[in-house]
Amino acid sequence: MWFEILPGLAVMAACLFIPGMATARIHRFSNGGKEKRIAYYRYQWSMMERDKRVSGANRYYVSKASADLTKMPSQTEHAMETMMFTFHKFAGDKGYLTKEDLRVLMEKEFPGFLENQKDPLAVDKIMKDLDQCRDGKVGFQSCFSLIAGLTIVCNDYFVVHVKQKGKK
Repeated sequence: MWFEILPGLAVMAACLFIPGMATARIHRFSNGGKEKRIAYYRYQWSMMERDKRVSGANRYYVSKASADLTKMPSQTEHAMETMMFTFHKFAGDKGYLTKEDLRVLMEKEFPGFLENQKDPLAVDKIMKDLDQCRDGKVGFQSCFSLIAGLTIVCNDYFVVHVKQKGKK
């Protein structure tokens, strides 16, 4: 009858429930919970460790911030953080970009730049200019100089375009 099935169903439910709960508890106590889902790259892990130290509670998500909103990062600080995270996202644990990493970065972060290039070897030329040691590696400083150069060119175009628009 139906009541003969209940003990077997209870055993099956316990066998499915206990390992799932045990895994969650083990992850909570073995530093494999929230931290591992948030910090994919070494730089993110170091920022999370810094936040743990600063919080005073040994938890990265506990904040000492008060209601004072002047302590929020400025747009420029946010832009700096974004550039650092972007570099480390494409560089990974190596800490530098290879030619292929640079190509992927340019395709994902500057799609309009590569689409408008008439030269198919543009990334090769950029890599040659940035790789000062000729070892096939581009560090953060060189990558930042590329971003700064592109920003300067965009600003020059913007200034000329605004002046032309103002004359009309």
